[in-house]
Amino acid sequence: MPRKGCENQRSPGIDHRLACRMGSSSRPTPTPLLLEPGYWRRRLDQMQSAHRGLLILPRPDLSSPLVDVVEWRLRAHDGVRLWGLRACSPFHPQPRGAWIRETITCDLPEICMDAVTDGCLDFVWQIPAGRRLEDRVLDVLRVWQVAVFYSGMDPSEVRLVAPIPGQEPDEFMIASRLLAQGILDGHGSVASLGEAPDEPADEPPFPSTEPGSQ
Repeated sequence: MPRKGCENQRSPGIDHRLACRMGSSSRPTPTPLLLEPGYWRRRLDQMQSAHRGLLILPRPDLSSPLVDVVEWRLRAHDGVRLWGLRACSPFHPQPRGAWIRETITCDLPEICMDAVTDGCLDFVWQIPAGRRLEDRVLDVLRVWQVAVFYSGMDPSEVRLVAPIPGQEPDEFMIASRLLAQGILDGHGSVASLGEAPDEPADEPPFPSTEPGSQ
């Protein structure tokens, strides 16, 4: 069962954590091709045409008076099912940002209470087994896009957070650089996102963070 905690993320303060989120820009990439905009734009066009199949499920077993948790499920660009958790504080109606994190295949997604108590939304998902680096990069961009759109935040407030500060996985490093190059400009609008989530039309994509909304 997914657990609450964020042992690897703990640090003296939010400013230090924010400084570590995007990793070092001097780290070499696995291959120059993976930073070629044309290479990724073609794949993003294919990703946009794939039905997301977003599904939101309540997780009262993980929620408490201090944190609201839902489980989300999403189809990747190739139809593989991605799943994870989204946690938020009921005491921060206006989130201070959003964290996007991943866990390895053999671990279950784990809520980061550091992010939640700081007033941030915490999106965390499990990497599917056998994913190539190219697929993992597209998975990161897919989750980032959904997090931006459904949190209603400015894209600059949604950040990729490495499991261990200073040890950024390759897919986060590549996705961070692509986002800095504006690779998703024009791909994050309501129109480009396409279909609505697999929920009743009169319900918000994610439960409200207003106190007393449960």
